[in-house]
Amino acid sequence: MRPLNVNTRRVGETVGVAWHKFVEDESYEVGKVASAIRKHLDAGGVDDTALKRTHLSVIERAAGPLTFAPDGWDHEDVGWERSPMNARAWVDATGARLRGPD
Repeated sequence: MRPLNVNTRRVGETVGVAWHKFVEDESYEVGKVASAIRKHLDAGGVDDTALKRTHLSVIERAAGPLTFAPDGWDHEDVGWERSPMNARAWVDATGARLRGPD
């Protein structure tokens, strides 16, 4: 898949520079994913950090490596649903989509 250099919305929906460099359908070690998310949350300016830290906790407990797969689950294809901070945007080593806490 193509690397995303803008927010993880589809092409043509540019909403600013992405805070991450995760590429759809690429696999990453759990620690790398968790570290990037934690760094972004700690930098400030993120809404609803309590919810996002709960998703981070789900990600940290997952069996890695994790594959970034923001498509392929039932969502409306908007920002949060495609965000790497959303546990449901990841698939674990067994091929199971992570489940968010909500």
